[in-house]
Amino acid sequence: MKIVCIDMSDVQVSQKAYGYSVNELLEEEFPKDKAPITILIPNYNYGKYIKKTIESVFSQGVDFFRVIIVDDNSTDDSREILKEISSEFKDLEVIFNKENLGINGILNRIVPLINSEFIVMLDADDWLANNFYDVLYNLIKKSISSNKKVAFAYSDCILVDKFGNKISNGKSCDFVAELIETKSFIPRPCILKTKALQDVLPLNESLANGAKHDMWKKIVKLGYIGIYSPKPLFYYRMHQRNISGIGKRILSEIPKTTYSEAILSGYWRAI
Repeated sequence: MKIVCIDMSDVQVSQKAYGYSVNELLEEEFPKDKAPITILIPNYNYGKYIKKTIESVFSQGVDFFRVIIVDDNSTDDSREILKEISSEFKDLEVIFNKENLGINGILNRIVPLINSEFIVMLDADDWLANNFYDVLYNLIKKSISSNKKVAFAYSDCILVDKFGNKISNGKSCDFVAELIETKSFIPRPCILKTKALQDVLPLNESLANGAKHDMWKKIVKLGYIGIYSPKPLFYYRMHQRNISGIGKRILSEIPKTTYSEAILSGYWRAI
């Protein structure tokens, strides 16, 4: 496992005619490569969950992922845990931030360095289903061959509690460009064309809430479209530390005595 401690707060993100420039040190430490998919896992104080997240990536049955973990100056034992599991996951690339930058700060500095055709953004407390890659990668490749505007493939999920026990299915919906203005129905864990994300950089680093929804609105505004699979292909962990209390809100509203499916567009807007 490659571990680099970098003060990414000093990395300058500046718009140029053909893209974005970043600090040369970061480019040297994490050079661009040609892996077809990069898995980017930002982490802040999710040390107790992150091993399962990493295991789910390496259980996809393919060996051509590039996996980058950015620890955003965690104050728990995340760094120690990442160092301990280095012998198990030798292909990991890990950045330890010296300052907390937030999700958009991380994306602004890391995404310009990614040369993969696709990117998957995975929160460090969630994990992928074993068939995530098989379903979504095949879906997006097939869809792009018939429509070049397709830029991302997304799915439903399985809602779990803080211990990983299933609560419910989390439902998304078919892609409708107009709907994105008012509903955040596209989850962060999906397969996304890297160029589509690079095209909307830099993202607003001052956003405390709504960063994900803002990102998707910008991508869709450029004319990119998505393709939806109703299969639950990732696990979304519900707990008190979900941003904006989303975990607490959903847990309080899902009936505890009967099986139900949560329509997540009304909750994800706050993330």
